[in-house]
Amino acid sequence: MLLRRLGAILILTTMELAFILSNPAHAGEYLPVWDTQCARGAEVTNGCAAIRAREGVDGAVYPWSALGRVNVAGLKNRSHCTGTLVGERLVVTAAHCLYVRSRKKWAAATDVHFVAGYQQGEFVAHSTAVRYVVADSYDTSGPDYDYRPRDDWALIVLERPIGATAGHLSWSALDGASIAQALGGGAHVGVAGYPGVRPHVPSIDRACGPPDFHGGGALLALSCPTMKGDSGAPIL
Repeated sequence: MLLRRLGAILILTTMELAFILSNPAHAGEYLPVWDTQCARGAEVTNGCAAIRAREGVDGAVYPWSALGRVNVAGLKNRSHCTGTLVGERLVVTAAHCLYVRSRKKWAAATDVHFVAGYQQGEFVAHSTAVRYVVADSYDTSGPDYDYRPRDDWALIVLERPIGATAGHLSWSALDGASIAQALGGGAHVGVAGYPGVRPHVPSIDRACGPPDFHGGGALLALSCPTMKGDSGAPIL
């Protein structure tokens, strides 16, 4: 099935977007780039300053309207990540965004909302999910979640075709040669999303470090200030 064969790295060709699914911390593990408090040492403070300094983008205007918040709202749980419309009813994000650690269970599809073009309480379009697809290595009917970087992707199928209104981005396979060609032509690498310190405004950092493949080409790594909320964000 096509939905299950998609990997964690995509290129969204409308804007030549390379897609990477951000790494979360393991349970009980502290990683500076994922601390939303921005108050634990100089390294964290500097990273948060870079995140706060991101350039804001207009979510009401395409292609940024295809970017949005993945909100999970269930019993005693509220969280958000970033997602991208890649079809009229299809959103790509990170799998760990759909796992509710406080309740040790995967979120019900009806608790998952995608808000396209969200900014400061306004948005272009909204839909709940009817289902979502994750890697075969995850059992969404059980209580366990074992983080695996190469499997940290999810495809959300929406109830409504809001991509017809907000717009959506196409995608194709990505490899080292295509990245090298783009960088050789003067392209820069950046990340766009809804970080925890600026959760109500889409923003972009256009100066991330050069990308590199790992794990036999299954993962794309780069240096860029990110934090909770950025998970699932596209890399430009």
